[in-house]
Amino acid sequence: MSQTLVHINTGVVLIREKHFEEAVQLLSRTLQGIPAGRGGPKYEAACRYNLGLAHLRAGQESEAFQQFNAVIDLLPNSLYARGAQAALTRRKGQQQP
Repeated sequence: MSQTLVHINTGVVLIREKHFEEAVQLLSRTLQGIPAGRGGPKYEAACRYNLGLAHLRAGQESEAFQQFNAVIDLLPNSLYARGAQAALTRRKGQQQP
């Protein structure tokens, strides 16, 4: 799991440095390697949330919202789910005339 955490944190750094496509690639690969079971949902939620942010900032809204909704379904009361819900709510507010 420590390797997974390193990859997630590297993805966060890539997002902060505006390397969105690279972050998407890394976090997508990381997501595929997260094992089921103990600790898995927490790491999966963290990875999906940051993957959603990378997609959003890369202009890939559909992919971003898929990830945000997956986070909410996976761990509905988590910090990641609250962040995902906030991103979805902000988008809905921007769509209204």
